[in-house]
Amino acid sequence: MPSPVGVGLGPLTRMFIERSVWSANSEFPAHQPSADDAERIFAFLQAEGDLDNFLPRLLAREWEGAVAAARVGYSLKCNGFTILRSEPRKVKDRPGDIDIQWKGTEPIFIEVKGPG
Repeated sequence: MPSPVGVGLGPLTRMFIERSVWSANSEFPAHQPSADDAERIFAFLQAEGDLDNFLPRLLAREWEGAVAAARVGYSLKCNGFTILRSEPRKVKDRPGDIDIQWKGTEPIFIEVKGPG
């Protein structure tokens, strides 16, 4: 399903939509603010050197959870937290979403939950 008429896609968003298994059944992004947000989140992952790590999840059916985790990381980074690693493993074979740190404190393990 193509994006609605008038919604411009950035290069990273276009690449994900073209390569994904979910795009034929999705109306994402439904409007320009959503497309702009997606491009900002994907550019953040690229700048953090984490895009390749997220790529399998972004292209798979669980893409919404991956975008949610990336969005949380983006928000925390914008608010002064340090992103230590993505998909930290506190329990074998059960990765979390992000380990962060606030100005020299102990690392904080983040697991993003959502309706998807």
